[in-house]
Amino acid sequence: MVIGVIGADVHAVGNKILYHAFTEAGFEVVNLGVMVSQEEYIAAALAPATVNSVTMVAERACRVTVDPDQLSLAIGREGQNVRLAARLTGYKIDIKAE
Repeated sequence: MVIGVIGADVHAVGNKILYHAFTEAGFEVVNLGVMVSQEEYIAAALAPATVNSVTMVAERACRVTVDPDQLSLAIGREGQNVRLAARLTGYKIDIKAE
């Protein structure tokens, strides 16, 4: 299992403690860095798919465009990847291939 950390606000000692606790429990910790916009956050949430663009269409809804060969990867098996990304970001995500 991989844990992604985005902009965690924990002091240096807390980060070390969390890192060692997770690694000793068998988790791989991946630092995704600090995201500056919701568009980047949504694109990162759809990883491992490569996102071409994210367009906000309403207050909590967006349209994501991907290459046709990335569409199934962005959606995931039975829609699991896009559902988890929507839950993580709080946005309704509409994915289109272009």
